[in-house]
Amino acid sequence: MVAAMGNATAGLAGGVVKNDGKTPPPPRATGAVHSAEIEYAMGNLEGNKVFAWTADDHKVSTFMQAYFANFIKTGDPNGAGLPKWPAIKGETVPVMHIGLQPKLEQEQHRGRYLFLDQQR
Repeated sequence: MVAAMGNATAGLAGGVVKNDGKTPPPPRATGAVHSAEIEYAMGNLEGNKVFAWTADDHKVSTFMQAYFANFIKTGDPNGAGLPKWPAIKGETVPVMHIGLQPKLEQEQHRGRYLFLDQQR
């Protein structure tokens, strides 16, 4: 949060929560809030004045935009300067963690997804 936000904290569903001094402050958010990826994906970090964006944030945004733009244009997220993101083949599902150094990992929670699919 930028200093200008004063006694505000990031809300779990986006936006901010101001502390009026009469109620205890909400617990500090951990991890990403709902909708946190929007500024990164759209490349408009500076449009959200709530957070003090860093050069690292802009780097992550550049990676995310490149993957998204490639996928939109060609149906394949891969492109020059990006770690390869392979297509799903059979039962193995690679997950790309987009960060300062994007890295590929196999999904960790397949049972959850299969269970939720059965609930439809």
